[in-house]
Amino acid sequence: MEHDIFDEDRKQFQLERLILFSDAVFAIAITLLALDIRVPQSDWTKQIPAQQLSEYIIKIIPNIFGYIFSFFIIGFYWTIHHRIFGFVKNYDGIVIWMNMLMLCFIALLPFTTTLTAEYGYLSESFIFYWLNVGLIGILSYLIQLYISNPKKNLSLRFKNDRHRRYSLARALFTALVFFLGAGLAMTNVTALQYFSKYIYVLIFPGLFILKKIYGEKKSSPAHHKA
Repeated sequence: MEHDIFDEDRKQFQLERLILFSDAVFAIAITLLALDIRVPQSDWTKQIPAQQLSEYIIKIIPNIFGYIFSFFIIGFYWTIHHRIFGFVKNYDGIVIWMNMLMLCFIALLPFTTTLTAEYGYLSESFIFYWLNVGLIGILSYLIQLYISNPKKNLSLRFKNDRHRRYSLARALFTALVFFLGAGLAMTNVTALQYFSKYIYVLIFPGLFILKKIYGEKKSSPAHHKA
């Protein structure tokens, strides 16, 4: 009996380590995003005019926008990760390595963000960026798919099967949108290359439609009276 309690406590401790390590990688990635926005060096013996500072701020607007956008991308996937592991009661080697691989691409995001900020006029920079985000998304989907599989006995049951299918559909859809962005950026059609930079706008109507499809069905008043 004591041995079983010890094993359960140890398993819970190891799971908490996995989650804490993941949280640290997410936090470091966000910090690295902020560090890329550099303040111009100041020589206090020679002041610069306000116009020169304004010109510098205008120059780094792409870096600021890249930081904000990637911050929300990381935050979005952190909330998904947080929600997924809220259901987890056990783990195995596959969960660990899929999680590690996802964190690998999370840690790469500051680099691809800087790439698009510095070379946003080149569609090649968006190929790398959207592939990076898409790989994060597809790994998030695979982790959910694996953990939520009842046969694996790794998680507490979702609210219902409909909720499970909605979570999986949402994860897969967002990943496919980003892969589509990378694909459009690879084309030789200027209009498609331009649209690839704003491919994320498809996510909002797509998630709205998925919620309508998989959302909880409201019972009719007649049903309640019955």
